[in-house]
Amino acid sequence: MTVDQAYQRSSIDRPLVLRARADIQRASVQFASQTNYVLKDPLTLEMFHLSAEEFFLFDSLKASMSIKQLQRAFESRFAPRKITSEQLQQGVNQLYSQGLLQSVASGQGSELLERDRRQRSADRWQSWLKLLSFRLGSIDATRLVDGLHRRLRWIYSLPVLVCVMIVIARALSIAIGQADEVVARLPTLAELAQPRYWLVWLASVALVKIVHEFAHAVTCKHVGGRCHEIGVLLLAMIPCLYCDVSDVWRVPSKWRRIAVSSAGMIAELVIAAVAIIAWWHTQPGLLNVCCLSLVVVCTVGTLLVNANPLLRYDGYYILSDLVEVPNLSGRAQGLFPAALRRWLLAEQTTADPMLTERQRRGLVFYALAARVYLTLVLISIFALLLAWARPYRLENLVYTIGVITLAGILFAPVRAAWQMWRNPATRYRVRRPRLAAALTVVLAMVAAGLWWPVTYAVRGPAVLVARSSSPVYAVASGELTFALPAGTRVSRGDVIARLENYDAELALTRQQGAYEVSLLRQQQLSTMRTWNEHAAEQLPTAVAESRDALEQLGQLQGKVEELTLRAPRDGVLIAPPDVSRDQSAEGVLSNWTGTPLQTRNLGSWVEAGTLIAQVADHEKFEALVMIDQADVEDVRTGQIVQLRPESSPWHLLEGEVIQVGRRSTNRLSDDVAIDPGKYHLAQVRLTAHDAPVLVGTRASAKIESRRLTLSSIVQTELGRLLKLPW
Repeated sequence: MTVDQAYQRSSIDRPLVLRARADIQRASVQFASQTNYVLKDPLTLEMFHLSAEEFFLFDSLKASMSIKQLQRAFESRFAPRKITSEQLQQGVNQLYSQGLLQSVASGQGSELLERDRRQRSADRWQSWLKLLSFRLGSIDATRLVDGLHRRLRWIYSLPVLVCVMIVIARALSIAIGQADEVVARLPTLAELAQPRYWLVWLASVALVKIVHEFAHAVTCKHVGGRCHEIGVLLLAMIPCLYCDVSDVWRVPSKWRRIAVSSAGMIAELVIAAVAIIAWWHTQPGLLNVCCLSLVVVCTVGTLLVNANPLLRYDGYYILSDLVEVPNLSGRAQGLFPAALRRWLLAEQTTADPMLTERQRRGLVFYALAARVYLTLVLISIFALLLAWARPYRLENLVYTIGVITLAGILFAPVRAAWQMWRNPATRYRVRRPRLAAALTVVLAMVAAGLWWPVTYAVRGPAVLVARSSSPVYAVASGELTFALPAGTRVSRGDVIARLENYDAELALTRQQGAYEVSLLRQQQLSTMRTWNEHAAEQLPTAVAESRDALEQLGQLQGKVEELTLRAPRDGVLIAPPDVSRDQSAEGVLSNWTGTPLQTRNLGSWVEAGTLIAQVADHEKFEALVMIDQADVEDVRTGQIVQLRPESSPWHLLEGEVIQVGRRSTNRLSDDVAIDPGKYHLAQVRLTAHDAPVLVGTRASAKIESRRLTLSSIVQTELGRLLKLPW
């Protein structure tokens, strides 16, 4: 026997200095017809899922045991299975790293403090690297949830369930049975997004999320668990509530756990059902908009976020219980590192006893789908953040958040790879040819991605204009009494607006009377001329006076008719540029603001020469795209342009650049979508389309300028952000 063998024997026969913590709470649960155990650390409130074998190892360490004794006890308990001393030592180390074991040797205080310091430091770095999911603070919600449960336990009764089913059935009958009328009554997105409704939307989101989280907490208490924590986190820069109901894993029944996971979605479903009934039976107004906002928040939040099993929200935990795989995401994502270690290190890893072969195959597809979906979600979030930040010149902030988020994603695997490489024993087992092949494949993929040709697009805000239009001016001054709203389609001769001028109408009435008097005098003189020579002499003068009075009457009638403004052609009404009070003459207050076509300006005085509206061709459009001065050299005539209107973002318009303004212009618009600075106008002719857009519609434009590689695009953007000379 060699010295190493003697040392190995003495080490496995030596009693371990580690013991199972006596304060650990335990509960047995069933997963896939197997008995598993859930351990709860009362200090950190962490939950640990152990298989029967892992729990046996933990339970055996209540007393003084050596590795050899553990091996014998394990093989006796789970005969005919065998286990090596190395596998046992690895299991003991894992239990110790999870904090389930404690050392009975002296001098462990400093070691525990150092481990706690390292853990806090790692948690702090991880929190800073997770800017898209950052916890702001929390409270101990035990007393609050217990009090709510005492007052609300009646909602889990059968009569309440029957009432809820009736309400949901009624809401479905409205939404499905009268779908056509429901769609007809729905307002447009532009109407719902008006600034006056922003507080309504914020209040709806806050109310729904508070009810959602407390539904989880109270239901967890009802099935026998406890909610220890409720707090606020920033999720994609949006404040959200969260509650910790991980204690529900100690509940043996999976259907009770599913009830806790689905409680929030059920609460939102009930809110949506009540809101859609109230919306259906109310008239348009503030209450009607509040009800509709609740319906939208509940349905969209449930379908896109909470019910999605690819994100770690309600749908994920429901799926985890349905397939009976605890820590579904962790086990799924752990399959790839384990396979990589087997391939690189030739490790003989033990199969997860909680997973069947069928579940293991399913988890591979789940891990791939979750990774792809999470990548798409992150890309979408940063695209939205960039679209929001670009008008305010905050792209650098978004890029910084993106870099930190990417570092947070790569931190854990890079750290694990570094620790593995630092371990001499692990480094010795690395299959270097396979490692070289893996690095070659990774570098080749990165190089292919950086040099893959992509289309570089120039983006900018745009506005749709008509190819031809006819202005309508106020010929005479008057009080505005009628005006069609902007966007109305009119035919030639239709009344667009009507003015009233009391002086003109009074003059017309007086002239009408004067004409009638002169006509009556002419008739009298014509009758009297046969027997009165004096009347015959006055008749020519009376005829001339009547003719003059009629001519003046016609002129006054023409002036009054000029107060009625008519469409000079077929088309659609376009409002003129807005007029503000500071645009009026010095020392004179403006009689109206905005545009004359706005309802609020009815009764205002309109001066002669004022542009009332334009009548434009509603079938042939052009677009004016605002190009940043740094991108104007990449835009040329003949390039393809895609436009997405704000009023109908699901429609895509296409066109061609026909002219590019090379002279920069200061942006004078107050619209936040047009940021201050320099821009060039590109004129785009649109092709035929069927999108429901109007003249003046704003859109986002993308001009396909040239084909570049991803590396050149990154270099250009970095040079622009950091002001590099190359």
